[in-house]
Amino acid sequence: MQALTNVQPGQFIHIFIIYSVCAALPIAAWLKYFFLVRYKKIKSCNLKIREVMTLFGMICLSYLTVHLIFYSYETFSAMPQKIFLLSVFLALIPAIIWMYVVYTKRINGVRSKKKKKYELILVIAMFFLGILTVPLLNLYNNYVVDTPKLDYYVMLEEAIVKPEYDLISALSPNDPGFEAQLSSYQKAKNIYDTITIVIDAWLEEIIKLSLLLFFIHAVKPVKTIGDAITFSILAGLGFAFIENIYYFVQVYLDNGGDKKVFFSVVIFRAIVLSIGHMTFSGIFGYFYGLSRFGLPLYEERRWEGTKFPLVRLFSKIFRLPMAHAYAALLFTEGMLLAMLTHATFNSFLGFGARDYAIYLVILSGIYVYYLTQRKAGHLVLATFGRKKLSLMAPKDEDVVLELAGMWIKEEKYKEVEEMCQRLEQKDPDNAVVKLLYAKAHDKRRVKRAKLAMASLFFQEDIFEEDVSIFQKWKQIRAEREATAKGVDMGIAEDLTPTKTFEKKPSSTPPSISKKKKT
Repeated sequence: MQALTNVQPGQFIHIFIIYSVCAALPIAAWLKYFFLVRYKKIKSCNLKIREVMTLFGMICLSYLTVHLIFYSYETFSAMPQKIFLLSVFLALIPAIIWMYVVYTKRINGVRSKKKKKYELILVIAMFFLGILTVPLLNLYNNYVVDTPKLDYYVMLEEAIVKPEYDLISALSPNDPGFEAQLSSYQKAKNIYDTITIVIDAWLEEIIKLSLLLFFIHAVKPVKTIGDAITFSILAGLGFAFIENIYYFVQVYLDNGGDKKVFFSVVIFRAIVLSIGHMTFSGIFGYFYGLSRFGLPLYEERRWEGTKFPLVRLFSKIFRLPMAHAYAALLFTEGMLLAMLTHATFNSFLGFGARDYAIYLVILSGIYVYYLTQRKAGHLVLATFGRKKLSLMAPKDEDVVLELAGMWIKEEKYKEVEEMCQRLEQKDPDNAVVKLLYAKAHDKRRVKRAKLAMASLFFQEDIFEEDVSIFQKWKQIRAEREATAKGVDMGIAEDLTPTKTFEKKPSSTPPSISKKKKT
């Protein structure tokens, strides 16, 4: 099956009919279970237009899925069948293991079979979205190659490598300036390779995350920051699965079937590359989750006294509310971090620095694990918008949040936790109070870890900071009550007259027995 960009006008109708027949089933399922159900309930014209655009996007995804099937058949049909099946099997092992780990974690404590089935479908769908990145990249690359004005490989090569190559080709190895020119040519080639690797990594992340964001917008499965991290990790795992298949086959063919080289590459890419793509996408997922819940996060940081000069500038330029500008910058930060780590990883692999690639994956994995274990990452926060965050009166809320922000800056984390626990009993839907509690809890754990490390050398009491102002006040009040009670008892004993229970002499003489008259 030819690429869609190379199809002749007469062949396009036949290919379109084949694609339409194959894509009819997922399109019909979306129409029945999502589009028609939502469209009947919507009354706003803008929301109806959004649903129609979402339907168009799902149709494009269905056609992209069909193109993946034909593209895979065209790509791998020329390869030895046994090697292809072995590569698929070896690439599928880490994918199934990680999908099982994610699925079991999501259904932990869930008893409903319907909910478990829904979670399984979500896990598979997010994994499949990462796979769809490959045919979309293929379509883009074919279009770029067929359009010389957009072929950045050729433009970069002509601008960086070609001048140096022309100079070195005009010299002979015996010329005095040949070694210097050869070094200059090698530097230019390294720069060209680095730039192309970075661009490829950025394109992979942009396409993969664009598909993920579209599906999240269409299905709306993200309820917490943890959900955003999990779904991004699954998308990265899907992309790593397809990339592993291609590299396994390519390495086997390039090395003439050398089993030692083949299995060394399999072990390295199955472990390191899979985890790498998962962590790169997971970093973006965390910041994307923060951006979805930008309003309570912005309020929480504002009450801590944080200044936002960049957010204020961004808000003025694009005429956005401060909370929305803060969310947009969080989203941009996550995208840039994901693309930067992915590009750095590819650069290490491209120049043969495997050790540095492994170190980068380990550090990224630890960072993502830390993000997933943060208490704030599992909170169900307010939706992105102008939803009221509290049931308290505005004045009371201002005083409470300002006090909590001041205490966090002064490292009085235990006080913030106790105050937020009391407020949560009265106002359980207050997202900012929940966020303040989560942040104080995380910071207190970090502080305790630092004190524990310091106690190894300075013998400090690491539990001294666990006693809050409220607990100290309770202790002082209990001591005062005990002292007051003891004083009262002493005064009562002094004022009470002493009573003696000695036997008093009787006023009446003892009875004398009467004598009988004679």
